[in-house]
Amino acid sequence: MLANRKRPGGSPDSGQYSDSNSEDDDGWVKEVSSKDIAVADVIHKDLRFPWPLPLLLSNRWFQRLRKIKTVGVAQKVFRDAKDDLFCLSMGRYHITNEFLGHILSVYPNRISNQERFCVGLAALCLDLGAAPDEYLRWKEGTDFDVREQSLKIFEAKILRDFSIRDALKNTYMYNTVDTQKEDFERYVSLVKALISGAPALTVVEAEKAFLFDIVQNPKSLFDLDTVERLLRTSRFCRTPIDLDSAMFKKLINVGGSPKLFVEEDGPHEGLTRFSIRKESSYLESFLENAIHKINKTITYHKTVVAIREMCIEALEHASDCPLVPGFDVSLGDIHHDLEAFYYLNDSVYELISECDSPSARLKHAKGLISRIERDLWKQAINEAIPSNRVLSTEMATETVIRLSGYALDKEDFHIASYNIMPKNRAETLRLYYKDSMVPPSTISTRNNHFYNIYCKRQDRKKKELIVQAFKEFEMENLNSPEKPVARPSRGVPEGSKAKRNLMKEEDF
Repeated sequence: MLANRKRPGGSPDSGQYSDSNSEDDDGWVKEVSSKDIAVADVIHKDLRFPWPLPLLLSNRWFQRLRKIKTVGVAQKVFRDAKDDLFCLSMGRYHITNEFLGHILSVYPNRISNQERFCVGLAALCLDLGAAPDEYLRWKEGTDFDVREQSLKIFEAKILRDFSIRDALKNTYMYNTVDTQKEDFERYVSLVKALISGAPALTVVEAEKAFLFDIVQNPKSLFDLDTVERLLRTSRFCRTPIDLDSAMFKKLINVGGSPKLFVEEDGPHEGLTRFSIRKESSYLESFLENAIHKINKTITYHKTVVAIREMCIEALEHASDCPLVPGFDVSLGDIHHDLEAFYYLNDSVYELISECDSPSARLKHAKGLISRIERDLWKQAINEAIPSNRVLSTEMATETVIRLSGYALDKEDFHIASYNIMPKNRAETLRLYYKDSMVPPSTISTRNNHFYNIYCKRQDRKKKELIVQAFKEFEMENLNSPEKPVARPSRGVPEGSKAKRNLMKEEDF
């Protein structure tokens, strides 16, 4: 714990700020490295968060960032701090971290580590204050409610939580013991100003300089997602960015001759909104048509329509509790507004940003359809069909470990799904390597079951043990006079062949 450690040096505004290469900073990095927390996503790869951000992420008020377990939409629990919605907020923090890193290299005397941390904390609060329709809010330029809610979160959930408040005081938020209270209040004011978008702050001036510098750099190449975040950041600073055709073409690297211009939002004085000029017909039609096709493909796809019609009763009777605390989006809303699903599960903008062609973007849209099919079917069945027949994956896991002579453990494999299959189809055990492109191995089983197993290690001996243990597991179930007891909330009634075909067990 860093509670009693004193940070040498003067205030960051006193001219005695030490650069990142000083001996003190090197020692500080080593001292807190054991307290760092690593997260990852497909866009930004591995990220590390300095202390006390891990405390913020694990605090009970930040459950939306630490753990998301919602029925029918994101039926999953954090594993290694990985989750789609979590990645959105971490992506925002990453962008903040990146442009501040750039500022430190270009303007080393204009922003301190404490100020750098304040921006990261403000970014986390802004994410918590943003509803699931955040992208729509930013697109429409109506961010007042987001900022107001974020300020309430910072004041009520962080400053009033003594464990977080003490951690902030005793790490980044002071320079000397004598000025601890004064420094803490100053940095608290800085975080509030960053959240509310108040001008006339040194860090804002540095942000402005960075934004213009990044636009004027001809070597800068960003994907569409990065540009979207960049423009959003400029709005936080109340700083219009004038992108000419050539520069914007280099930034997003999609061709055409686009041009952005600034629009003033009438009801929100001082806010700006970026639009594509009408003469930029290629890019405008390309992006708008791609998003329109994605929305249309998802909303009107025959599979989605059929699923929604079949699941309507289960969805209407689902819990009215919000899927994310503090936001009025529940499972019952999904069949009325399909956007509630993919804004909570996977942002369309995040998915299409990694693609270089319209066909690839539409391919990702089809991937969304499959996710909708999976989650809505699973929820409808879990809500509507009682069960006393299905093996729980937990019990199956424990049994397989026992049959392997305890040569396996939960770190070696994970039962991603356990499904009852119709008798006229092959019964298979499919082994997948986690985080690998290796194709699955298919092994026949004796019983009328279908398994998807993720091998967590690419170990041939472990794989052979898993296969042998599952074969013994199937033989044990086949010869057992008693059916295993199941979880009451999943599965199908015995004898219901039609409904049995629809049953899906827990996804990885």
